[in-house]
Parts: sequence; structure tokens; C-alpha cells
Amino acid sequence: MHFPTVRSVLLSVAFVAFAVQSSAAFRTISTSVLKQRSAFNSSDFALDLTKALQITAIPGIYGQLADVSTFPLLGLPDTQMSVVRVYFEDGVVFPTHVHPRATEMLYVVKGSVKVTLEDEFGSTGPIVNTLSPGQVTIFPLGLAHGEVCVSGPCEVVAMFDSPDPSIYFVKI
Repeated sequence: MHFPTVRSVLLSVAFVAFAVQSSAAFRTISTSVLKQRSAFNSSDFALDLTKALQITAIPGIYGQLADVSTFPLLGLPDTQMSVVRVYFEDGVVFPTHVHPRATEMLYVVKGSVKVTLEDEFGSTGPIVNTLSPGQVTIFPLGLAHGEVCVSGPCEVVAMFDSPDPSIYFVKI
């Protein structure tokens, strides 16, 4: 006859407690959004980037920014996001920059984009990849990075885990 060890019983109890707690937290988050749902229309849940804020600050680059100012749903406590669709002309460089309040996920829609992530301490050199349509990269919060359209025109969608990621251009 096999009897469970004290350790295995404690681990089982801890796992069940974690699962119950996680499930309760998920229900709380979902309920929070649903409670606030009455303040929004169904159309608020479908972001139309063609109606977003137009960005044309850098020659050869333009885009549409969806943030709290254009889509209030993105600023809900359980959402906290922003998204930007960016178009590059062939050969155009999006200068090295930092987002001090967000991690960025960059999805390539069209073209070929060379992305560079600078090493935090400069000891190993930059991380460089060339991405094709359908590929994604991550730029961690606060780390300098940049993009170049190497075969374009290029289109990317950048998603941020903050309603206001901010952007600062830096020289490396």
C-alpha cells in the first residue's frame, strides 16, 4: 500500500490553494471589466486604427497611435495598453529610442525590418535581427532600440503594456 509523503501532501495543498486564489483573482479582474462595460459601447472593443491619432514626426515614417486619448478602453485598470501602426519607406531609420514606461512587442506586417536592441551595459554589443512579415520581437521596458526598413515599404504594429509608454530618442 502506498501512502503519500508529507511533502507531497503539502505540495498538493499549496497547488490547490494557488489554483483557487488564481481563479478568484481572474474572476475579480474579469468582473471589474464587466462592471465598467456599461460605460462602453460594443464598438469601443474594436479599435479602428484608421481613426487613431496620426503621427508624422519623422520624415519617411507615419503612423496611427491608439491610446487612452483615442480609445478610452485601453486605459481601464485591467487593460493598460496602447498600440501604434507604423509605416516606413524603404531605407528609412526609426532612430534609437527608449520607452521608459512600457515593454514593446513589435509585429512585422509588411516588408523586412532590421531591429536593434542595445545591450543594457554595453558589454556584449547590440542584439540585431532582421524580421519578415509575421515575425515578432520584444523590446523590454527601458532598453534602447531602433528599427530600419531594409526592404520596403514596411509596416509594423507595436503593442505596449502601458496606456502611455512615452518615447525618448537617445544617441548610442
